[in-house]
Amino acid sequence: MVRKLVCWLMMLAYPASLMAVDSGVAMLHTNGTTWVNGIPAPGSVAVFPGDMVQTEGNAVASLSSAGSSIAILPGSLLRVETSKLGLDHGSVTVATSKKLAMHAGDMTVTPVADTWTEFQISESDGKVMIMARKGDVSVQDSSGTSTVAAGQQTTRSSGDAKKEDRRRGAPPAAGVGGVLDSQYVIVAGGVAVGALITWVLLQDRKPFSPKIR
Repeated sequence: MVRKLVCWLMMLAYPASLMAVDSGVAMLHTNGTTWVNGIPAPGSVAVFPGDMVQTEGNAVASLSSAGSSIAILPGSLLRVETSKLGLDHGSVTVATSKKLAMHAGDMTVTPVADTWTEFQISESDGKVMIMARKGDVSVQDSSGTSTVAAGQQTTRSSGDAKKEDRRRGAPPAAGVGGVLDSQYVIVAGGVAVGALITWVLLQDRKPFSPKIR
């Protein structure tokens, strides 16, 4: 009876998972205090376009959809949109074969090619750091479009910071070499990402549906 019940559940769940992929639904896996639209999230839950995902300072999360996986590091706020994601603050690492775009401030970061691409975006104090880990990414903002090659990084001011600088009469801050370029920050970020990947691999045996409390 147990085997038959499991088989029926799998038959019901499989079409539902296909519908979720087609409708843009993504699965969120959490480790630590994570909020979805201001409500504490369970270990696994579906998120939809328009949802807001926030991790506390001691929490990490993983967002996955067809062809893409996003690691959300501690202290981050992410907006889920139909064809891209928006980073309000914090740091995320994106791995995608679907040219999934990310935007932060007035910047939009998009993989150049339809191949497996990995990149990291961090936003803090009006500055956005973009690091291309595997594959080139295109960066578009009010000043134009440029390319960050694999293995390279750049730090720029977000649109909000530029507006504030203009109001104060100061020139817009831009370029490489801000706090987010610090070797300490980069090493810490690498350690955090490695720990998150290890945690995600351990989730293989966890269910993909919300926990029942």
